[in-house]
Amino acid sequence: MGTIILYYGNSIVQTMPEIRASSGIEAAINYRHIIKSLVRKPGAFKNYVYRDHLFPSINFRIAHDALIKDFPVNGAKQYLKILHLAAIDSESKVETILKKMIANNKTPTFVEVDEQIKENHKAQNMSAISDIKIVTPSLECYDSLLHTALHTADQRYV
Repeated sequence: MGTIILYYGNSIVQTMPEIRASSGIEAAINYRHIIKSLVRKPGAFKNYVYRDHLFPSINFRIAHDALIKDFPVNGAKQYLKILHLAAIDSESKVETILKKMIANNKTPTFVEVDEQIKENHKAQNMSAISDIKIVTPSLECYDSLLHTALHTADQRYV
């Protein structure tokens, strides 16, 4: 088994193992590389040859199947938008949300997943803000600087 090494100039950008599949389809698809175009044309996803490569985990596959079942018209589009959230935000955060929704027997719609991502960001931002400590500076050091500057200026004109 070989290795594929991608270079940009003299720097190695990515290293991947060579894939040899017994099914005849030899591919390694990173959904992050193609998700934007699939979101624009969600109809292409249904017959996409490498569609099975676009499920980062079993939770994404379960979410996809539930969306297709409950929303036959736009389930694929919702799944692709959820996958896009995973690509631009955090795959692990999206998977955690999917896992909770699946455990509660809820179909993870894009709107609900997006809302939870935004709530998580808001909570993280609020905790970061609450950790900020503002120290009030002592004005005495500024007064002493001002006094020294005025005293020096007075001595120049004497």
